[in-house]
Amino acid sequence: MPQAITHFIFSLVLFTIVWSFTHRNGKRPPLFYALIAGLGGLVPDLDYALFWFMYSLKYLSDVDIVHRTFTHSLLFPLALSLIAFALMRVRFKIKHYKKLFEFLEFFSQRTNKTTNPNLKKGVCSLYQINVGAVLAIVAFGSLTHIVLDAVLSGYIRPLYPFFSIEVGTGLLDGIKPDLRQQLMATLDGLIFVFWIIYLALTKRIQRLI
Repeated sequence: MPQAITHFIFSLVLFTIVWSFTHRNGKRPPLFYALIAGLGGLVPDLDYALFWFMYSLKYLSDVDIVHRTFTHSLLFPLALSLIAFALMRVRFKIKHYKKLFEFLEFFSQRTNKTTNPNLKKGVCSLYQINVGAVLAIVAFGSLTHIVLDAVLSGYIRPLYPFFSIEVGTGLLDGIKPDLRQQLMATLDGLIFVFWIIYLALTKRIQRLI
């Protein structure tokens, strides 16, 4: 199956493309939202964490019992989207200390571009997070993960747990499982290298340093 870096970058890039089509003013997506999109692309594989937890308690011994079930169903991003819609008006501010100001500036959305006088006191509340928007982006990332799994590796059950119908391209079915894993690892590394090269050539890597 596609590995972590592939899912992260694929989701992040696709989110940026969708953002550019929906925001014609040329405004870039907040780096915080782009980061959430990338992390959202990893969320469906949290079923591995569930497996290892259950395995440590000696409740499960086979990862296939939980992997590619609930979190790889299309109902999972749908449920996240419905919750996101319900919470779209919910926002909260982040108070942080002065020494964390520059760090949070990269990963949050500023609500006031001017220097807050409270910053001199050591505490400042310049940032607000739209809970609904964050969940919607996680849902988007989860959907890209599910689609990528169906296209590149094996099959998914899009209507689980109501139906066990499996969907997938079977693109790599002719390759032995061990070679398939090596191929995915190689693809993961290549995507990461090309992504760093792209950031360097476009000078966008400066936003991450």
